[in-house]
Amino acid sequence: MSMSTSPSPSPGVYDFDSPSPKWRFNPWTFSTLLVAVIVALPILGIPWLALTPEENIWPHLASTVLPSYVTTTLLLMLGVTFGVFTMGVTSAWLVTMCRFPGRRIFEWAQLLPMAVPAYVIAYVYTDLLEYAGPVQIGLRHVFGWESAADYWFPEIRSLAGAIAMMSLGNIFGGAMAGGFGVNHLDIAPRGAGVIMGLSNTAATIPGIIGVYVSGLILEATGSWAVVFQTAAGVYVFGLVFYLIFASSKKLFD
Repeated sequence: MSMSTSPSPSPGVYDFDSPSPKWRFNPWTFSTLLVAVIVALPILGIPWLALTPEENIWPHLASTVLPSYVTTTLLLMLGVTFGVFTMGVTSAWLVTMCRFPGRRIFEWAQLLPMAVPAYVIAYVYTDLLEYAGPVQIGLRHVFGWESAADYWFPEIRSLAGAIAMMSLGNIFGGAMAGGFGVNHLDIAPRGAGVIMGLSNTAATIPGIIGVYVSGLILEATGSWAVVFQTAAGVYVFGLVFYLIFASSKKLFD
């Protein structure tokens, strides 16, 4: 009498011959899905309101501004993708794979974007380089130019300028995420998700309080510059604190 035994499935391989596991109600899974649905409702409401307006405005949009909007958006996407790939990937590869004078300086310089979020950097660059910004004002003062007709300067508030600013913002944002975003895996490989959730929740609190503090600063000074300077100071403090106390050593299992 011969007996045949089927080999047990390898870990990670689904055994189709085994009985399907019974579904069990998990309150944590249900709570997570419920919260996700509640959070997603406002987002899902936006396309619903856009596609079902009270007045039929889509034919008017399609015959006027919609084609140019779609074309500009596609060009912006392609331009930013090309800019991020050429500037971001190239600089990261050069610093990582090549040895050249000043390489160590560039390694640390790539951490500097962590001091300011990408969208703030884009706004700052735009304000610095536009016609009324300090760069062009300084050039006009040094060379005695009276108006924009006396010299040529790249138009920052244009499609090409938007591509350049968004490319820099995405590159800096990637550098910022690559700097501290993976640190949770370093200190706690098995609990990185929990630590990321706790730290990100704690980091949301200053964002909520910051709205109120910004209002107080505006009422006291009447200047947005002071608001941005305060925010920049907070970010720089966070960068210095991170560079001093951050660690890549395993602290938890």
